[in-house]
Amino acid sequence: MKHSISVRQLTYMALMAALNVAFVILTAFVPLAGLFLSLALPLASALVATNADIRFYPIYGLATLGLCLIVTPAQLETTLFYILPSLILGLAFGLLFKRRWHPLVIIVVTGYVQLGLLYLTVGLINLIFQIDFVATLLTLLSIGSFANVGIIIPTLLYVVSLAQATLVYFIVGAELRKMTSIAPLTTLPLWVSMSAFLLNIAIMAFGWLLPTYGYLFLGPAFIIAFYHLSRFFETRDTPFLIASAVWLGAAVFLFALLFPLLDDANGLILIGIFPLGIHLAVFAKLCLPFLRHSHKMNSRG
Repeated sequence: MKHSISVRQLTYMALMAALNVAFVILTAFVPLAGLFLSLALPLASALVATNADIRFYPIYGLATLGLCLIVTPAQLETTLFYILPSLILGLAFGLLFKRRWHPLVIIVVTGYVQLGLLYLTVGLINLIFQIDFVATLLTLLSIGSFANVGIIIPTLLYVVSLAQATLVYFIVGAELRKMTSIAPLTTLPLWVSMSAFLLNIAIMAFGWLLPTYGYLFLGPAFIIAFYHLSRFFETRDTPFLIASAVWLGAAVFLFALLFPLLDDANGLILIGIFPLGIHLAVFAKLCLPFLRHSHKMNSRG
């Protein structure tokens, strides 16, 4: 029985690998097929990671790369810049989806995976084509001459990666829900909220020491904070909406007060004051039932 299951899974992976090769061949005949590949290829890999034994995934990955190199040797750049990243990104999507992680967490995590793949791709571009991709990008955006621009480059690239991860998730996630019986969580787990809260505190306390990483990891703090703020609106939680509005005013005042005390490279880390207040409000909301229960127990005592 186990032998038949293994054969079935290997056959399934072989079909997905062949599909990837067909996609690569497609790029040789269809202009601008790269956009389609960036969305379709992670889906095939995510399906393998979701439906097959994860122990067989390296076989699938090596088979896909090998077939692409053998069948389409002239499309080496497609294999390097589309197939290889899609294998890794699809694996991340599939594993997180299979474990029923919340969509927001999947997008944030795969955004960082995509950022790592982007740096890998940039390194390959610099090596193969002998150009400085980042410097070229900064020139196109007309921000290469700004002081301390190097500090925010990882954050800018993460924003791009997050946008791509979001787009891929909406397509891949929708198809995975159709093709599997797995449904992701609809409620954000407590550990995610607490992790974002602690991360925000760490950034505000130590971000000025390593501003590049401080700015880079402010993303999840803002994303989770805006999620909670949207939940306040959905549930019409008036007290916490008022508290959030008051905190926004206080955050603007504190930013204006403290920014002149820091240099330009570190001053913008103060924007983390706003999500910190939202996380504090969520933490207070979580603690209220326990405080009320404790108060009732003390009253009875």
